[in-house]
Amino acid sequence: MPGPPREESTRASWKETLVSGMAFVLLYAYLVLVIDTHLIYDGFWKLRTYPSFFCDWRFVRDFFLYPGGPIECLGRLFSQCFCYRWLGAFIVATMTWGICRCAATLIALASGGRPRVMPYAPALLVLIMYNRWDNPLAACLALMAALLFSVVYEKTPVRRGEARAFLYVVLSVVLYCVAGGASLVLAVLAGIYEILTQRRRLLGAFCVLFGLLVPWLVGALGFDLLTPEAYLSLLPFHPQIEFFSEVTTWTARGLYLLVPLAVLLAASCNLLAQRSGVSRRETRRKTRAKPARGKEEPRRSRSVGLRKGAQAALLILVIAPSLFYSFDPIELCYNKMTHFSRNEMWSEVLELGRHLPLGGYSPYWNHDINRALYHTGRLGYDMFAYRQEPEALLLFYGDPARPDYPRLSKIADISLELGEVNVAEKLMSEILENQGESPYTLERLALANMVKGEIGTARVFLTALSTNPLHAKRAKRMLRRLDEDPDLLSDERVQRLRSAQGKRDDIALDVGQETMLKTELEENQNNRMAFEYLMAHYLATARPDKIVENLGRLNDFDYKEIPRLYEEAILVYQATTGQKADTHGRSISADAQRRFERAVGLMTRYSKDPRAAWAATAPLFGDSYFFYHSFRESGVSK
Repeated sequence: MPGPPREESTRASWKETLVSGMAFVLLYAYLVLVIDTHLIYDGFWKLRTYPSFFCDWRFVRDFFLYPGGPIECLGRLFSQCFCYRWLGAFIVATMTWGICRCAATLIALASGGRPRVMPYAPALLVLIMYNRWDNPLAACLALMAALLFSVVYEKTPVRRGEARAFLYVVLSVVLYCVAGGASLVLAVLAGIYEILTQRRRLLGAFCVLFGLLVPWLVGALGFDLLTPEAYLSLLPFHPQIEFFSEVTTWTARGLYLLVPLAVLLAASCNLLAQRSGVSRRETRRKTRAKPARGKEEPRRSRSVGLRKGAQAALLILVIAPSLFYSFDPIELCYNKMTHFSRNEMWSEVLELGRHLPLGGYSPYWNHDINRALYHTGRLGYDMFAYRQEPEALLLFYGDPARPDYPRLSKIADISLELGEVNVAEKLMSEILENQGESPYTLERLALANMVKGEIGTARVFLTALSTNPLHAKRAKRMLRRLDEDPDLLSDERVQRLRSAQGKRDDIALDVGQETMLKTELEENQNNRMAFEYLMAHYLATARPDKIVENLGRLNDFDYKEIPRLYEEAILVYQATTGQKADTHGRSISADAQRRFERAVGLMTRYSKDPRAAWAATAPLFGDSYFFYHSFRESGVSK
């Protein structure tokens, strides 16, 4: 006949399984509904080293030639899955659940009980990092491997000291080869378990000392790594660890410290309780005759219920504010803007530009919005409906000696569209050499060579792209197109880029936006994008005289009217110089005249109070050239 303790243990085990399953479901739901891993995937372009992966044995083999390589390779493979929202969420949720279950097992072995709240603390830290739209996947996988090896070591039913020492040596060396510096976590946990829980102090000391020596013996001596690199590979304590924010860096470090500290605390409390005799008194009390259940059982049930309710409330009070305040809307906007612009979703770019987070601005956003305005035919009309900074038009700023690869990638994109194919190829080659073989860079290099007619070189890049699990179909489809139409005469995109192609093969990033755009127009007067961008440059730099000077170029294209912002610049020019502008047979609309007269009236009324003038004109003319020329602000109309 089974006794009550076994029934109670079975009931507790079922409850623990149920809670664990609910935790996984909540994790997955949060990652799917709140964190779109596809946007994290689109944010990889900002990393110094792109986490690419190719289904090529030579590529995979290289990761097995240094400690931590297998986990890094696995992290790169799983990172490709982030392109699919549901799959990326499943990978992160499974990894986080694995960390929590291993933590629960280790804390239970140390304390002799069933921990309820502490094992789920790592999940909160992981979610905080993904709330920053970061990808600490390799570091978290390394930690999960270390915790899993620790569970294997502690639960292995081998009691002889020599056998356990041999088992530990094997596990420690294998873990170091797989997960790099994360093997130090195994050393700490095994030491705590042997010294405090099992009272085998000599074996525990051996575990700690040997674990500390493994990176030096295997990494420094065996793989010829520098000592700091041997100890810190894959650890968030590495000085060159690459996360997007300091919050992620410190949260990852806290995650690595959390489980060892929790296990140490649990083992210490259990040891103190045993030494104080609490456990023996509890045992004696339980073996006495059971009291009448009528009065004791309800009181105990109420006490347990209150304790569980307090724990649940505390958990909610910690989790909710942590997730709310760690969420980064600016980084989310970066990644959304990148996703929309790289996929030429111009309407979505403009919609996002109308709802940017408060206090957030980036020249990259400004640059992408201007590209979207051009491709939707609204650059000469709605440019000042958004915030504008002159240097954001082509992103020609910064120190060329310290290249910013995300910026260079955007310059390469706009250069390709403007017809500077050689410039785009040169910049993309530099990115490829320094950042790694990202699929986007490979495809852009292939496109640049297709435009130039270098079909053999384009095939090289497309063949490399065809080994990427996400882009293989697209690359193979482009290779088939090259077989069927080597000159790409039926490819509208290639033909459009060829029609705008320039002749130069070099350019300095400090040459200036005006110089580049004017040169493009001199080489090809039908380059509409170069013309509109040159006019946008003159608008953004408040040079209405240059707008008037280039009005004749409208006749090179199919403009049915003078774009609104050009009209406003003409009116400002005439009012400030007293000279009549030559519109080359085109007329300024009556609506533009009325708006100008009304704006001038308001400015005249509040001429002695600039703040009042701003407040009066911003709601009506905040998207106009009148307002921008007067206040150098834009995007403030209601």
